[in-house]
Amino acid sequence: MAEAKFLRCYWYYELNLLFGGVPYYTDPIKDIDEAKGSRLSMTEVWNELVGDLTDCVNESNLPDKYNSGDPDYGHITKGVAYALKG
Repeated sequence: MAEAKFLRCYWYYELNLLFGGVPYYTDPIKDIDEAKGSRLSMTEVWNELVGDLTDCVNESNLPDKYNSGDPDYGHITKGVAYALKG
């Protein structure tokens, strides 16, 4: 779950830089009418991202790092979440 949140944060980070504020969805969209949320300001999106990244950092199942021989090497870690949060 923490990896999925991180990836969502990364792409919203990119969208926020590109468009200067976007709608921020945290639940799956099941109907096209649900995809008509209001646009948040850049600051509001940054605050949402910081909150989600804090959740990632506090997730106990997300490791600090993986060793190079680990089959999960290259997956999201706390260090990456800290870096994006910074």
